[in-house]
Amino acid sequence: MELKVFPNPVTEKKFTVELSNLNLREIHILNIAGKQVYEKKVLSNINRFEVNVEDLPDGIYFLKVHAAGNVSKTVKLMISSPR
Repeated sequence: MELKVFPNPVTEKKFTVELSNLNLREIHILNIAGKQVYEKKVLSNINRFEVNVEDLPDGIYFLKVHAAGNVSKTVKLMISSPR
């Protein structure tokens, strides 16, 4: 599964998750302590989704993406407000 997350670091309080050949099923964001701070279940057959994180403070997070076929991938995500 090829996962693209852009932009990363997130500076405008939203970012895009894109899978190359599978459909998205769930998107989770966990803080550095491992607590889930965002969850989105994707009900349609799409491979690209824009995530709004305006409610999350600046910091380092883990983005976990679940795709069709019970495949998942976790990447580091940095949220940083523009200065």
